Amino acid sequence: MSWTFRWHQPDKEHVHFAFSVLEETAVGVLLRGVHHGRNFDPFEKVNWTMQLAEANASFAKFVCVMNCRAASVEFALSPDGRLEESWRTTADAEPGFVVTYQPDVSD
Repeated sequence: MSWTFRWHQPDKEHVHFAFSVLEETAVGVLLRGVHHGRNFDPFEKVNWTMQLAEANASFAKFVCVMNCRAASVEFALSPDGRLEESWRTTADAEPGFVVTYQPDVSD
């Protein structure tokens, strides 16, 4: 599975993109990615890699293997369909960056 996103902060005149891939490997499920700027110049020389550490039907936690800007990321699905993505700088820190995705209810 792969996905990309665009992060835009107009007040800071900042735009960056990320490309991420989930892949099952011999060592487990890996989440890999790279960030790049407006002109597609990469921010990292080497992609970042996280490994699936915990999962159930509504939760997945990935921990840093190499080259990460965060110690972990967690994805949690709420009963109302929202997906919350929480990034932690260290293993025991409160989430420093949280994104909540709303379900499409237009149907």
